[in-house]
Amino acid sequence: VPGCSGEGEDKWDYCHEPVLSDLGVDPPELLGQCQGDCDKNSDCAGALECFQREAFEAVEGCLGQGAEEWDYCYRPITA
Repeated sequence: VPGCSGEGEDKWDYCHEPVLSDLGVDPPELLGQCQGDCDKNSDCAGALECFQREAFEAVEGCLGQGAEEWDYCYRPITA
């Protein structure tokens, strides 16, 4: 399972939170969940939105610190 350690059980399903990953400034493709650096929602794939940060704020649904002041695509929780 990406972002996890240890061995899993064969034919089991696992949930995990993705880790923040940096694809560079102005990447040429749409960004997936927890990928950056985005500037606006249209930089993110599907229904993902661009989470604007001032420093190292946590990004909802993502693990890790990421790069300072970089913005990341995330899946907003809907009520």
